[in-house]
Amino acid sequence: MLRVNRQQAKSYQLNIDGGTDEVTTKRRKNNAEEQAQTLIFQERDTQALKYPALLWLFSTLNGVFLPPGLVKRVKGAGLTEGVPDMLLPVERIDQDGTRYAGLAIELKKKKNAYPTPKQREWLQHLAANGWRAYVCHGATDAWHTICSYLGISGATDHWNRPLQRQAEQIDEE
Repeated sequence: MLRVNRQQAKSYQLNIDGGTDEVTTKRRKNNAEEQAQTLIFQERDTQALKYPALLWLFSTLNGVFLPPGLVKRVKGAGLTEGVPDMLLPVERIDQDGTRYAGLAIELKKKKNAYPTPKQREWLQHLAANGWRAYVCHGATDAWHTICSYLGISGATDHWNRPLQRQAEQIDEE
């Protein structure tokens, strides 16, 4: 008789002869993009009392891993391929008088990641329609972009050291 604990039982299945076979499951890699996005939203929540415009920053969840079955469901509910990962629908006027409807950020992991053709198409469309649209590499780059857009400056807010350290840890994994 085979005795296993609950965790071990998850990794075995019965075979046709009544015995058991070990099941190897595909392990998902750490999603650096998702982790970076989580850092940004944690920082948003920390800074929102001081800078209320940050409350309007939201995510499309396009950068988050979803199982294939769930992808089909959320696409049916409107999740659209290529839409930037983060949007900040807050109007700003640049120093030269240019008016922007909001900020769109396509977040990529730090190294060797480029936007897909659909992502580029979305960014170009938004830019042509009065948005600031950027591809940012990592949490620190994205946070600096958000702060610059909103006019946030200073060593503790814009050049946030704890966020930079956490982002560097993600990049090392």
